[in-house]
Amino acid sequence: MVRVMVFVGNAGDRTVQSQFRRKIIAACCEVPEIRAVMNDECCGIDISFSKNEVVRPGPVMVRITLPCGVDLSLDRSRILAERIAESIKGFYTEHAYARREVRVDVFLAPQAMTFESPEELLARLKPGDDGVAHGVVLRVEGKQLTFLPEAWKSYPDPEVFMDTLASNAGLAPKAWRRPDAKILIYDRVATFTTTNVR
Repeated sequence: MVRVMVFVGNAGDRTVQSQFRRKIIAACCEVPEIRAVMNDECCGIDISFSKNEVVRPGPVMVRITLPCGVDLSLDRSRILAERIAESIKGFYTEHAYARREVRVDVFLAPQAMTFESPEELLARLKPGDDGVAHGVVLRVEGKQLTFLPEAWKSYPDPEVFMDTLASNAGLAPKAWRRPDAKILIYDRVATFTTTNVR
């Protein structure tokens, strides 16, 4: 399942949702690797909307999570991000689009991380020093929260990163150390950003 989260100021408008949905599906279908997965009986595109709590005109953010087994090259991922951004551009008038920022992120599906100790987890997390920064999902006590890769810019120390993630999930800062805690990691493959805000 290709999962798409759209953050847009007027996300509650069903007409807006319908038009975004059609354009995003069309853009995804242009990528052969995704179109092949969509043909599977249990796969498709799951698109959900979340309101951006900002003064209009606010930024439009699209996060695409690729399903397991779809390994797009960097070039293919960039093409996907650019096509979706272009499809969003077609939704607005030229004047309205010129006053917005559009960001499209393409992520690989989160994968469970196995480790023998909290110390091993901290050592294996990638904060971006080598050009790769992990996004991290924490699941514990029925709660779940994710930090996108850019969160490392605010919390470059792995232990502080995990403590803050747990705290933001409403848990004790060291809850990620619990034996029943599930840690998943994912990588961002590509990002396309316009800088049209004036």
